[in-house]
Amino acid sequence: QEEKIASLKKELVKAKSIVEMLRPEITGKAEEIKSRISFLKNERKKGFTGLRSEKSEISAIKKNVLKLIKKDVSVLKNKEKEVVKLVDDVEKEKQLLDAKQDSIMKKIRELEHAKVVCDRKEKALKLKESVIKRLSKELDLRKKKLEKESAQIKRARDLKKVLPKMEKRFRELTRELRKLEKKVKERPVVIEKPAVKEVLPEIKLPSKPFVEMPQSDIRSMIKNARNIIDSGDLGSADRLVSEIAVRVKKVSDPVERKLLDYELKDLKTSIKLASLA
Repeated sequence: QEEKIASLKKELVKAKSIVEMLRPEITGKAEEIKSRISFLKNERKKGFTGLRSEKSEISAIKKNVLKLIKKDVSVLKNKEKEVVKLVDDVEKEKQLLDAKQDSIMKKIRELEHAKVVCDRKEKALKLKESVIKRLSKELDLRKKKLEKESAQIKRARDLKKVLPKMEKRFRELTRELRKLEKKVKERPVVIEKPAVKEVLPEIKLPSKPFVEMPQSDIRSMIKNARNIIDSGDLGSADRLVSEIAVRVKKVSDPVERKLLDYELKDLKTSIKLASLA
């Protein structure tokens, strides 16, 4: 575009220079004609001899001058046409370039918009990845917690299976202890209790005789709590378990209290399992 404009300027300068070049020649011819006319006027004063030949010469000079002028004018017109054509071509090129520039600017705006959209999507993707990582971490923690609770439940169930045998053995040992304590009262002797330590090593036996308290009401409450859990009323079951826990703490027999604690833990585990389900 700039090269064509520069070329157009050169052509205009060239056309002007041609006009300037021809101007002295035309001016010279005009001066020559004036000089001839002046000469002829002087000669006419002297006499009219050779007037016709002079007129003929003047006419020939005029024709030559007019012919030269027409030729120069024709050259100038052709140059003018070329200049006009160049101007039109340059204008068309400029319009094409403007159209291309508009198209390029439109593409640039579209690309900038696409970049903004892409950046927004990238941020959203990073946010989703962060949320997924956090949820995955929470899921892992939840899984570990469930595995731990599952292990506790398994231990509680295993304990529940052996609990009846332990209760039966406990009652047998209690009866034996009572008999031994009765004998001790009648006749002072040293009583060893290896069987009790072997079967229930983690239960501390009382150093003094104790009176077994009836726990039928607590057993009844435990049974009632299981029925409530099975019915799905976990709120009532949880309140009843809290009440049972208070009563278990008041049991004076440590062995019986230990067994009731096991059943109490089993009730709490059952409530937790039911809430997870």
